[in-house]
Amino acid sequence: MIASAPWKDYDGIATVLYEEDRAVECFFSSAEGNSILGNIYVGKIETVQQNIGAVFVRIGENLRGYLPFSECRDAIWKTGGQTRIPRVGDELLVQVCREAVKMKQPGLTTNLNLNGRFFVLSSGRKTVNFSRKLKSDQVKRIKSILPPLSNEFGLIVRTSAQEAGEEELALEFSMMKEKMETILHYGTSRTIYSCLYQTSGPWMREVKQYFSEGLSVVTDCDGVYEELMQYRKDNQLEQQLSITFYEDKLLPLYKLHSISALMDKLQHKQVWLKSGGFIVIQETEACVVIDVNTGKYDGKKNKEDTVMMINREAVAEIAAQIRLRQLSGIILVDFINMKDLKKQNDLMNELQTLVSRDPVKTRVVDLTALQIVEMTRQKEMKSFREQLEAVEQEHL
Repeated sequence: MIASAPWKDYDGIATVLYEEDRAVECFFSSAEGNSILGNIYVGKIETVQQNIGAVFVRIGENLRGYLPFSECRDAIWKTGGQTRIPRVGDELLVQVCREAVKMKQPGLTTNLNLNGRFFVLSSGRKTVNFSRKLKSDQVKRIKSILPPLSNEFGLIVRTSAQEAGEEELALEFSMMKEKMETILHYGTSRTIYSCLYQTSGPWMREVKQYFSEGLSVVTDCDGVYEELMQYRKDNQLEQQLSITFYEDKLLPLYKLHSISALMDKLQHKQVWLKSGGFIVIQETEACVVIDVNTGKYDGKKNKEDTVMMINREAVAEIAAQIRLRQLSGIILVDFINMKDLKKQNDLMNELQTLVSRDPVKTRVVDLTALQIVEMTRQKEMKSFREQLEAVEQEHL
């Protein structure tokens, strides 16, 4: 289930994804959706940095992003470019592929992508790829439905396509292809800084990513409700997607689903474990640091068993909090020290198993000599804390 509602303490909208009645992802944005992730712009190269192999492209009066030279080979140029190294003043179409994180500027790509429920359509890398979770017979069926692309676009077929009917697949493919053709046709004639394609708020991204039979959405926001209803109509999902407009004024949605309490908790560094132990999560400019502590635990187990019990409990909570808070980049975890090598390996394996379920690529790298676990999570968007700060900044 997805719930989307205004939060009483901030002028914005909270979107929460629930799985088996537990919140697993939480986003906060302005009513318009303040994220630029996925937006497509007509940009202008402002600086060429040969030493780092990249250019900085201005995509708005007060906004610019980072584009590696390697990305320029797929570029759709408005002026200049083509086969040579880009120059200052050249104009081209770019898409934001990574939000500004901490002090880093947004990451840009020239391989323009449109995301749907079943497909990802791209302008640059003209190959057809299928999700590894699709079986050979499913791939064969989907191939028979898709029209030939004639090297015009690239396509990624999502796992969700396995249950889709022929009409559903054909409809989405047709709509996405038409939208991409419009962007490419008119993009090179638009003025610089024009936004050619704007992504919806996190509520729409969650619906597309986690859509399945029986998905339900509850919202008390007029704009969100209208946008979702239009999406359902356009994609003929009246039977598969449940959308409810919540109207009880005596019990607001943020109270009914404890959204306010959840968002309050996500602003705290300390997270308590059931055993009485706790973890402390600190976001710094360079990395995220997580510390595990025994806290109030006062059991009768021996020290080694106590440490393992708390560490295992912490592993589950850490995997959940990383996804819930949208933490990314380098993540360092200081578990309580354990001398037993087998228990160390068991803990590492358990952590890897849990984070592998995260839809954002997450990897457990190593356990250092100081027993610090090194992890990485792909940077795609701002953390929950940074999302709050962005909305606050808008209203100063």
